[in-house]
Amino acid sequence: MVVNQQLLYRIYRTGLWLVFFIYFCLSSYLLIFQRVRTLVSNYWNGISINPYVYIPSTGASYFETFLANSNLIPFKNTFRYLMESDNFSFQFIFNNIVGNILVFLPLGLLLPLLFRQYKRFPLLFATVTCLTILVEITQITLHIGQFDVDDVILNIIGGMIGFLLAKLLADKAKVKSQLIIG
Repeated sequence: MVVNQQLLYRIYRTGLWLVFFIYFCLSSYLLIFQRVRTLVSNYWNGISINPYVYIPSTGASYFETFLANSNLIPFKNTFRYLMESDNFSFQFIFNNIVGNILVFLPLGLLLPLLFRQYKRFPLLFATVTCLTILVEITQITLHIGQFDVDDVILNIIGGMIGFLLAKLLADKAKVKSQLIIG
């Protein structure tokens, strides 16, 4: 009986790591590499317009470009998308609001299941916050996206929803194991 439980636990852990690896590859592709691929494809096809970043003028400083491509006011763009929805497609609004929540939800779910230290909310919150800011900085630095504080907030919300789901799963597993043992 103990051997079967150990084997099931190893299969469970291996499955979690496999899911984490797939999540990491997919999110990296969606947030970074798909955009790089688009820019390279545009370049090879003679398209010089960057669909992700507005360059204010030739020779503009990095700071000027950053300011022209940044939203530092919380929920400014989110409210704009919702209030001016006739100016944006449903897909654009969905991707920018729901997509930003969903992309970090698996991280909040998987980290506590894989690493004991991430079962503490403050550490998970700090990690999700740092990673989402890193993604935004990478996008603006590589000119493959804009720095939007709304994205940061929505990504953090997604990570925290994932954390709550992990907590619910852990609580259910404890109840189930107590029922089986007791």
